[in-house]
Amino acid sequence: MKVKEVIARYIYKGKKFEIPILWEKYNLYKKKKLDDLSEVVIGDAIFSDVRKALRAKEQDIEKVFGNKDFYEICKIILEKGEVQLTEEQRKELQEEKRRRIISFIVANAIDARTNTPLTPTRVEHALEEAKFKVKALEPVEKQIEEAIKALRPLIPLRIEKKIFKVKVPLEFGGKARHELTRLSTIKHEDWSSTYYVCEVEITAGLMNELFAALNKVTKGSVFIEEKKR
Repeated sequence: MKVKEVIARYIYKGKKFEIPILWEKYNLYKKKKLDDLSEVVIGDAIFSDVRKALRAKEQDIEKVFGNKDFYEICKIILEKGEVQLTEEQRKELQEEKRRRIISFIVANAIDARTNTPLTPTRVEHALEEAKFKVKALEPVEKQIEEAIKALRPLIPLRIEKKIFKVKVPLEFGGKARHELTRLSTIKHEDWSSTYYVCEVEITAGLMNELFAALNKVTKGSVFIEEKKR
């Protein structure tokens, strides 16, 4: 069963404020790929306890948040609060991310000693031997790097990386840079009066995701060229 509904909780001076949210939509909101909070938040009420269906007192809401509208309050809860997961949801997310980490390593790494591919079973057993713990709420991209570091003493890994030149119109530079920073390492960059240009290093397994993200934020007006090492 896939995690769908979770609770966002914000505590201020002993007062607890909760809202039920959709997990997948929340992840898109966190990554700035979704702005409409009505797609993230379920219903139109602020609770002191969602599971008991206890609404927060109006005087408490006004005292903590002022006269802000509902979605402004939700924004504060999401930005300053924490997402609450049940134990079942936490295990579910950990398992999903563990599978994604293993799949990424198998798709992008080889045994540098023998130049042979790695199997999922070998990577899984090595992660267990390294006592690597998958975190339910931490981004997969960050955990992949941590997993690779944990594996290196056990498996002589080599990850294929490529260098690309990226050029986007200046108006899209900020959004493009956000995606580049999220998925790659910026080696060099230049801001002119008309374009943002940079060179980035990226693992092969993240290329398609990065290219799709850049096309989206630049409305297709991005130039990408692979640079030979």
